[in-house]
Amino acid sequence: MDNYFIDFPQTGQLAIEKTFFSSYYPILFTCRSDSGALYLCVCCLADEGVKKWLLSETKSEIIIEMLTDKITLREAFLKGGKGKYTVCCNQDGQYSICASSSAWHAEDSTLLPTAGEYIEADENEFVEEITFYQAMLIHSDSCVA
Repeated sequence: MDNYFIDFPQTGQLAIEKTFFSSYYPILFTCRSDSGALYLCVCCLADEGVKKWLLSETKSEIIIEMLTDKITLREAFLKGGKGKYTVCCNQDGQYSICASSSAWHAEDSTLLPTAGEYIEADENEFVEEITFYQAMLIHSDSCVA
């Protein structure tokens, strides 16, 4: 799988699909599992000892709403499906799914994107990504009979 990210029994093998913001590593991005599930991901903590990502199972519609500022970043993470995971990477490079239910509390999580923040894209900044996810909608609609 190209752009391999992680592999857990809960998610299957995940590959990075689209990166919206990055630095030395992807910050805000989507992953697709080997079974086709879509996840919205954010690096919410990066220091010398640990890195953490939040992964929320999602749909193309939610990604498009986020990229067009119809919903906030926080709403995009909370609006998705039941699959919500906190992935930790320790200083030895070992990945695990952490027990971190407080990360997903809508009102007081310090790991979710800040309440009220939109992606605030420049005009045409995410045209390619929006077109990609719109095509995914059309494809998924045409597969349902």
